[in-house]
Amino acid sequence: MDRFHYTRYVTGAMDQIRKEIQNTLGKELRVHMKHSRKLLLGRYEKVIKIKKYDAEEELMEMLNLSEKLTSAYQLEQAFYKVNDSSTREEARVKLRE
Repeated sequence: MDRFHYTRYVTGAMDQIRKEIQNTLGKELRVHMKHSRKLLLGRYEKVIKIKKYDAEEELMEMLNLSEKLTSAYQLEQAFYKVNDSSTREEARVKLRE
């Protein structure tokens, strides 16, 4: 399996958790979360650079809705760091962090 497939599984799992949490919310928050899904699925470094609105603040508000969502997001971001490694040794070091 290659990096693309690993990434697809990780983002798919994150999206599934987002939907699970989203379905427990009221209509307004549910719709908002659906339209803001890219904030959760993207790399933090890229998300905070979005100029249209305060993406970082909105991301934090979404993460405050659920501990499970926050944990999944942290794991997703850690995966991205390991996935960006150029060597196996670098990936091992990042896995231990």
